[in-house]
Amino acid sequence: MSEQIKRCTKCYGDLEFIESDKVYKCRFCGTIFNDPEKVLKDDLFQKAESLMLSDHYSEADCILCLILSKDPSNREALLDRILCTARLPRLEAMSEADRLLPVREINVSKRIDETLEACKSEDKHFFELIQIFFGHVSELKKLYTRSRSLQHQKDNISSTLDMMHINDRARVTLYELDYKEENNTCRQFYRNKKQSTVLDAKIANLLGIIRNSYLEISMLHETT
Repeated sequence: MSEQIKRCTKCYGDLEFIESDKVYKCRFCGTIFNDPEKVLKDDLFQKAESLMLSDHYSEADCILCLILSKDPSNREALLDRILCTARLPRLEAMSEADRLLPVREINVSKRIDETLEACKSEDKHFFELIQIFFGHVSELKKLYTRSRSLQHQKDNISSTLDMMHINDRARVTLYELDYKEENNTCRQFYRNKKQSTVLDAKIANLLGIIRNSYLEISMLHETT
C-alpha cells in the first residue's frame, strides 16, 4: 500500500507511512492521513484527471475501473467513465458543441445504461439527466448531417446555374415565371435554401436545449 500512495493531496509532497500509528504523514507539510484508502483513491483520481486532460482516455478509464473495483457506486468515477467514453476531458466540455459532434453515441449510451445499473439510488436522477443530454446530442448530429447534405446539394445546383450563366436575379425571375427546364434547377435551389433555413432554426433551438441541459447537470453536480 505504501508504495502505491506517493503524494499528499494538499501540497502533493511525498508521503511517509508511520508504521507505529498506521497513518501516512506528508514529509513536506506534515499533514496526517488516517484513511489510507481515501489517500489512494484521491491519488488515483488525480492521475485519471491528468490523463483525461491529455486525451489519454483508455488509460484514465483503467484507473477509474480500479477505483470502482473498491467502490462500485462512486459517482465521480462513474461520471468520469462516461466522459472518457465520450472523449471529453472534463464535465465543462459538455458545453462545447464542437467537442460533442465527434461523440460516438452508441458507446456512450451503453456506458450510461451500465452506470444507471451501478449508481446509488440518490444519484440516479443525475445520470438520467446525462442520458437525456446525450440523447439531444444524438439528434443534433443528425441535424448537422442533414445540413451538410443540403449545403452540398445547394453548391452543386449553384455551380450548374453558373454554368448556365444564370445569375441570382435571373434565377428569381425564372422561378417566378415558372420556366420549365431551367426552372427545375432554380426551384430545387430555392427549395433547398428554404429547407436549410428551417434546419438552421432547428439546430439553433436544439443547441439552446443542450446548453440548458448542461447547466442543469452542472448545477446538480456542484450541489451534491
